[in-house]
Amino acid sequence: MKELLLTIVLAALGLTLLRWSATWHRAMPALGVVVRPVRLRGPIPGRQVRVLHSPVGGHVLAVYFEDGQAVKAGDPLLKLVVGTGPGAHLVFVKAPAAGYLAALDISPGPYLPAGTPYAWLILPRAVPVTTTALRLP
Repeated sequence: MKELLLTIVLAALGLTLLRWSATWHRAMPALGVVVRPVRLRGPIPGRQVRVLHSPVGGHVLAVYFEDGQAVKAGDPLLKLVVGTGPGAHLVFVKAPAAGYLAALDISPGPYLPAGTPYAWLILPRAVPVTTTALRLP
């Protein structure tokens, strides 16, 4: 008899807790009330990142940039020697656009196969945005 009574009391307590947990958030006070929407307009600074790849395969003779350096379009980035013997020639790899460089692991000396990524070019640009924001009191 005591076990049956204990089971009924625990079941009733469990149902009460389930009902309370389903409705407790309705009694919580609001953190803020929307007074009116505010329209915002203007540029948001954005970043576009391009991976720079070696256009040809060759040995790296010189690296003309450092990590975080600003460059202009056409600035030299790498000097490569392509080929061997009398047919070898120099290739200067130039920045395709203005931006900031984030270097990968590159240094003078090793062979750099064609298509190998050697840096990221971060292009700063502003993106025009118009949005509606909610203003809280």
